[in-house]
Amino acid sequence: MSFRVTVVFLLAFVALCYAQQQIPITISTVGSLRQTAVFGLDSCSYCDCPGGNPSRRCEWVDNFTCPTNTAAGADDSQERWGTSPDEFNPQCFAQSGLGFQGVTDTTVVTNSPNGIIVGKVTHYNNVIEVNSPTALRLAIQISSPEFGNTPIVIDTRLNFNETTNWPSVSQCDPTIQTASDVPCDDRFLLVDIGRPFTATINGVRYTVSFSGFVLLNTTGAPVLNLTTTERLTTSAWLYVFFNAQYPSATPSSSATPSPSRSPAASATPSRSRTPAPSTTPSPSPSTSQCPSPS
Repeated sequence: MSFRVTVVFLLAFVALCYAQQQIPITISTVGSLRQTAVFGLDSCSYCDCPGGNPSRRCEWVDNFTCPTNTAAGADDSQERWGTSPDEFNPQCFAQSGLGFQGVTDTTVVTNSPNGIIVGKVTHYNNVIEVNSPTALRLAIQISSPEFGNTPIVIDTRLNFNETTNWPSVSQCDPTIQTASDVPCDDRFLLVDIGRPFTATINGVRYTVSFSGFVLLNTTGAPVLNLTTTERLTTSAWLYVFFNAQYPSATPSSSATPSPSRSPAASATPSRSRTPAPSTTPSPSPSTSQCPSPS
């Protein structure tokens, strides 16, 4: 191998190694389940939750704290639907619904193979009679001192199966009935898994894609489905892959950002939150994650 080829190889190896480094970064997130325009995104074209609060159909509520579980803090956004029979005691409000609660000033590690937690998704699974959606949109705004005034905005489609509450578990769909022996479990499905969102900010190219759910107080890899038990409140951490391709120096917030997406107008509010567990170690930025070239 010639000297020139060797130098080119080494430079390419160093550049690749730096681009793959796992570097700590502090983020805050806020989410919205509204199907109207939000965070610079257009109105949702596939959402099918019928509007009209007087008919007890879909409604959207921001910064709501469940009166029966104030320790969990407020959801950034909730989408509620359906009509609840009077004989049942609903959880938090007299409809079923989905809530999202972001994270605040949380340190994560870029390029983590397991992804990072961007918030908590909660299904308030009340017994209802009519008017359930089959497709919802969750939009998330990710902010960081590294981004300056340019947050990253991502969104995903959630397909929802509000199952019929049959008298017996044997009548439930066996592909869905996995969370309990109470008839019948409901299920959310992440549709846009792996769809990348990219933004170049301060010379760093960020690529973010949805990974999956991990139920609170459990371990394991993220999964696409969130299956929940009737008449209970079920929460799960939402993971995304958060990759960063760095230039020849560590990221700095002093440079002028160059976003590839429209900036969001809303800022992350201060609120009490359920602390997210640490998902990855935080190695020193100067520590190489690559093997030595031979």
